[in-house]
Amino acid sequence: MAEEPLAKRPRVDGTDGQRLLQHPAAVTQQPPRIQTLLQVPAGLPNEPSPGAMHGCRIAAYAVPGVDNRYTSVLASGANVYWSHVAVQQQYKPEQGKEGVLLPIGLQAPRVVQLASLKHAGEVQAVALDPSPAAADELLLATADAFGCGYISRLQLPTTADVAAAEAKAAAVGTRQTAPIMLNQVKLAPPQDECREGGWAGVAFSSGTAGGTSSDNSGIAAGLMVATARGFAKDVCMFDAETGKLCQTYHCMLNPYALKFLPAGLTGNGSTLLAVAESHTISLWDARVDGISSGCVQRLATATPGQPLYTLDWCTAQGGLLGSAGAERSVCLTEPRKWRQLTKWNGATRLAVHHLAFLTKDPHYAVLAGLDLEVLCGRWDKQGSNMRAYQSSVSAEDDTAAAAAAANSSRPAVTSATPAAAAAPGSG
Repeated sequence: MAEEPLAKRPRVDGTDGQRLLQHPAAVTQQPPRIQTLLQVPAGLPNEPSPGAMHGCRIAAYAVPGVDNRYTSVLASGANVYWSHVAVQQQYKPEQGKEGVLLPIGLQAPRVVQLASLKHAGEVQAVALDPSPAAADELLLATADAFGCGYISRLQLPTTADVAAAEAKAAAVGTRQTAPIMLNQVKLAPPQDECREGGWAGVAFSSGTAGGTSSDNSGIAAGLMVATARGFAKDVCMFDAETGKLCQTYHCMLNPYALKFLPAGLTGNGSTLLAVAESHTISLWDARVDGISSGCVQRLATATPGQPLYTLDWCTAQGGLLGSAGAERSVCLTEPRKWRQLTKWNGATRLAVHHLAFLTKDPHYAVLAGLDLEVLCGRWDKQGSNMRAYQSSVSAEDDTAAAAAAANSSRPAVTSATPAAAAAPGSG
């Protein structure tokens, strides 16, 4: 029996399904509001390289246990740079035309190049993940245009080091304190006969087998890193501890984004990876060996010819997979029954290249499009224009997801507070 086209399926966000999607406190709950919105100059030595339109070349992280400290990693060309900023006070954002919030510009020391990361091509993706070894350590994964990269374990600068760097920020050419490189392994995908560079993505798995490794590498046992290559049409799975290539999956269409689903979602201990292949989403089981047997599901969530550029996990309603792209729509997919739950059409003026859900209220999605505008709105509220950042400020927001969604291929660091101690964003 042929599958019913998505356009003819009943919408569950209409009158009959509104009770399912309606947030319990939607009637009285106020929309999320920004307390502080800052823009920090990247301080690159040269103009940034172009990169792919949907490349995730910035990863931001709010340091847990320390107020108003932000770490970000950004890439330009074949180089990777490090930035660490401590905000001493709160800055209320200004309001522009049509209620758009304008960030407050701050001065910061110039970024530091991580010289030990030597890539053959332009870096297309970076990702950050907390290290289980210590609270002041981070794991950094990078991937260049050929799918090669590194997994590095970095130690964050101390508060005193950051304060000393900021005290000298007024001097011309002052640079930040570089993190300490504790460990580093190289990622090498299978040799591509065409050797054609292009978009590449990288992502950490969201679950581990438990505990740290036995060789004091500071990397959790069982942690996986996935890389995807657009032109090669493949996805490579690496052991984050050793950098060993575990599996290679070949996609039917060009991949544009990848996202690990939470551990234990299926109840059988499998590690699931979602990959956006053109207008479809494919689900891969990382435990399955072989070339093509790792794909367990496929679903078309967009119109053919309209690629999906971004994926993100939404914790609402037990967990949903969000996707967006050239169609300018946000689609929510139920990963257990693998069906489209709802779709927010016409979310932005142009294509969506970054998507994130607020952790405080996952019914709000934060989008970044090609028009350099970041907006937030409810995906389950029928008849809403979804522009929730037009109101005044409040101190109860969780805007870490908004800062992650604002990360685009153009290296310009934007941070918002308060930042909850959550998993760092990556594209």
